[in-house]
Amino acid sequence: MAAICRLKIPCQRVHVGAERALVSETITAGVFFLVAMWSPKDMYIFTDPQFENKAQCVEYVLVAHMDLNTHLAALYGGPVKMNHFYCVDGEKLKDELDKKDSPQV
Repeated sequence: MAAICRLKIPCQRVHVGAERALVSETITAGVFFLVAMWSPKDMYIFTDPQFENKAQCVEYVLVAHMDLNTHLAALYGGPVKMNHFYCVDGEKLKDELDKKDSPQV
């Protein structure tokens, strides 16, 4: 976590699991979010920083990818590995979270 904070970026983040509905409420349209995703149901959403556009998000990942990977390894235990990071529009992310959270009839 210290590595990310050294970039002067707040270190708030949300792991998405059972709390999809709560996370969905914090996601806003018109903003891009950084997401580390291991499977459709196992992802980690960085709620801060938020980006005005995809280019800013991609640039951040290019600069901070090693710090992001180190942070995730420290958080979940295990060796540092190269994770896949996605820059996702808040509206699309919210739609996906809401869709997966909706009850099955």
